[in-house]
Order: sequence, then C-alpha cells, then structure tokens
Amino acid sequence: WRVTPAGHLLTVTDGPGLSGPWAVALSPDGRHALVTSTGQAVQDETLELFDITSRTRTDMRVMNGHRGHSVFYGVAFSPDGRRAWASGGGQDVLHAYHITPAGRFVPDGPIPAGHFPAGIAYGHTPRGDRLYVANNLGGDPFTTGPYEDPPGYEVTVVNPDTRRITATIDLGTP
Repeated sequence: WRVTPAGHLLTVTDGPGLSGPWAVALSPDGRHALVTSTGQAVQDETLELFDITSRTRTDMRVMNGHRGHSVFYGVAFSPDGRRAWASGGGQDVLHAYHITPAGRFVPDGPIPAGHFPAGIAYGHTPRGDRLYVANNLGGDPFTTGPYEDPPGYEVTVVNPDTRRITATIDLGTP
C-alpha cells in the first residue's frame, strides 16, 4: 500500500525541537503554524513557529523542565493572529506572546491559568474575548492522595486582555 500525503511534511533535524509534536494551531490567515513538542532532549520542550509557505521554522523557545519551564498540549492564536498562547503544564500558567509579521515571538509574560493547563480554546463572548483552558490535573499529586496524577475536572476561563482568571467551570467528576 502506498500513502500519498495530502500536503507537505515540515520537520527539523538540527537542535532541539519538533521530535514529538503535542499540539498544532494554524494562524487565522493560514500563514503560520504554532507547535508545542517534547523536543529532541529529555529535559527540553519547545514552542515553535513555522512559516507554512516557506516551510521553515521562524522562531523557537526552548523550555527546560529542570529549570521549572514547560509547555504542554494547548496552543491558540487570537483571531487577528497577532497574539498566541501555549499552555505551561506543570507551571500552572499560559505563556503569552505577541507574533511579529516576520513570524517571531515577543514574550508577554506568563498568565495564571489553573492547575496543570492543557488544551486551550479562544472564544469571543458578549463579555469580551476569553481563553478556555482545560485543566489536566485535579490538584497537586503530592497532596491529593494515592493516585499519582489526579484527573482534572475544571476549565479555567481567562480574559486575555486583563490577563486574569474570570471564572472556573467545574465539570463534575464521573
């Protein structure tokens, strides 16, 4: 059997990055792909920005777990593509960035985002723009009992303009 890809394969072979991609978000104009990955080294995770047309990586941030930095499954763009967020996993934050026209990250600092943020969705609501963040864990595994990674049942709602949590939605437990 032969498999013919529907598009083009983007990969990197030098330095850290893109060894095991976790999440991908396309910018609203389709020009950039924002990717979180396990990176090519055990302690490094990466946030990478790719130019789809030229099929090149335009920027990368290396997050070193041994130094308390991480990224996880969630990535999102603003509707205009000028801002982007990546979940910070064990840091309990969202990493916020401005995106330049040339496809470069300009860090905008971390935003508190619940316990072990994972998936992110951007929404426009009557109350303003919001980021909806799925919390992967239900609490600190060192204080919640015998289960190593207690599952999360909450969605944290963040106002991206004020950079504050506006609500926590309890999804209940099974």
